[in-house]
Amino acid sequence: MTLRWDPSDDNRYALRWSDPSGDPDRKTTGSMWGANRLAIEALPLLPTLPTHRQLETVGFHTQGARKTHWTWPIWDVFAGVDTVRSLLDMTDVQRSDRAGMQPKELGARGIAEVYRSRRLTTGKFRNFTMGAPIPHS
Repeated sequence: MTLRWDPSDDNRYALRWSDPSGDPDRKTTGSMWGANRLAIEALPLLPTLPTHRQLETVGFHTQGARKTHWTWPIWDVFAGVDTVRSLLDMTDVQRSDRAGMQPKELGARGIAEVYRSRRLTTGKFRNFTMGAPIPHS
């Protein structure tokens, strides 16, 4: 009962004391229903569009077959839905590095920090690493 968006959902057998497939509690633990519900409400802010190469989603960038990450801003002012949609797709936020991104310029737009998380593929499951701030260059 999880969307596997929480880094703690990446609970591989090699990292556990015992084989999770035989655990009778595995389907009843580890999910935060409220957080998953909020995440579902935010999906319309992440449109997916076909491009000439592949299907692309706002905030996601792929660099090679195994290097996909999601980048998002943290804002510290009230923002309506249309503003949030713009912040998520803002070029300065979605750059692969922080070169040229000035904290003053982002702060003027209400952005306190920019975070990035890597998407991992383990077998048939996909998970995300813990988000971390992108260091300023």
